[in-house]
Amino acid sequence: MKKFEVLLKENGYKMTGQRQIIWNILLESQDGYLSPKEIWEIARQKDKALGISTVYRSLQIMDELGIIRCLDKKDEISKYELASGEDTIHPHLICMYCGKIIGVAENLFVSDSNAIIHDKYNFEVRDIQIKYYGICSECARKSCEKQVV
Repeated sequence: MKKFEVLLKENGYKMTGQRQIIWNILLESQDGYLSPKEIWEIARQKDKALGISTVYRSLQIMDELGIIRCLDKKDEISKYELASGEDTIHPHLICMYCGKIIGVAENLFVSDSNAIIHDKYNFEVRDIQIKYYGICSECARKSCEKQVV
């Protein structure tokens, strides 16, 4: 938490009560992927005056400071997850039916590709987003059940 407050102050922002609420929601998130609307709905339970635009602005600031990552979903609303350094660069599996997001724990080939890109192109990679779109096991099972009936 202290890191967030320090980053805000170093970049000319204040830790407001509403930013604190939004930050706590992200910290407490069970699945780690929340949309701005989902964050706003939870935040409104704690502060009825907190507006959706405050959520968007706060998320934008947090993303710029590198403490959260925005996962843009194809033709859908973005979701956010906490960032905690190099280990947060990982692929995501996105179900095309239910929208479920699964973060792949292993970063697979990301570390090797960063080194190759840096050495070959003298380019410093700051962000990588690898997304695989498909069907999660639950939706696949439901689809099979419908075909059997």
